[in-house]
Amino acid sequence: MRKLLIFLSVFSFSASANLLHKTINISEATVITPSLIEFEIPAEHTRPSGVVTLKLMDIDFDAEENILCKKHHLNACERLQNLFEQNITQLHLKAFDHESQHFSGDVYVGGEKLTYMMVSKGWYKFDYKQTRNKYYVFLQKMAMCKGLGIWSGESSMQDEMCN
Repeated sequence: MRKLLIFLSVFSFSASANLLHKTINISEATVITPSLIEFEIPAEHTRPSGVVTLKLMDIDFDAEENILCKKHHLNACERLQNLFEQNITQLHLKAFDHESQHFSGDVYVGGEKLTYMMVSKGWYKFDYKQTRNKYYVFLQKMAMCKGLGIWSGESSMQDEMCN
């Protein structure tokens, strides 16, 4: 039994390792939570075709992070699902967490990095605890100054940053 478990662990790691640091065209995506997305990987990248679950990083999802899309009607889930259905989606997987069984990496929708899009359209704030990337700061400030998404409406913080 131990030999079988060791073999399966090594086999699953090697299958996962074959997907890392490559650009992969996705055939289908399912939004599980706003921060967790399941992608179907075509057979050309893995034999047989398989499914990977990716955790989006660098975004502050706040209370929506772990809300299941199937159980709750969330605009964020529908918005992401529609985005994946209407655009070419690609993955660039960077790491695999064995404990959670989730990948981390970048998702590109219509050629644009998804996390950049989420911040630039004001859907979410970037998570300064995970990244200090200056481009996120720039995108968030632009969305804030334009009053997009969560930044709609006037506030004293907008006045201070934008004027």
